[in-house]
Amino acid sequence: MPDRARSLVEAYVYLDLMTLGEPGEPVLTEERDAWRIRHGDVEVVVPYASEHEARQGDLTFGSGLSTLIDAGQWVLIATTYADRALEGALMYAKE
Repeated sequence: MPDRARSLVEAYVYLDLMTLGEPGEPVLTEERDAWRIRHGDVEVVVPYASEHEARQGDLTFGSGLSTLIDAGQWVLIATTYADRALEGALMYAKE
């Protein structure tokens, strides 16, 4: 049974973490009640209902606790995005 994500964004972040350095792009398919996203051997399902809930609540990664990404990985993700934002701001200020 594939892992279940709370939103499409969480699914893609999880796939990035699990397939670092693997060639190729994730493939998204639509099913009766969910999207299925596969990259290599990693597969994630995102129920339409949970994506809808995430969008209605303006919750990028979905509501509730993640069953895919642990607290340490969230810290790594936050640090990566903060570094990218700082880099972008410095490049902008430089121009």
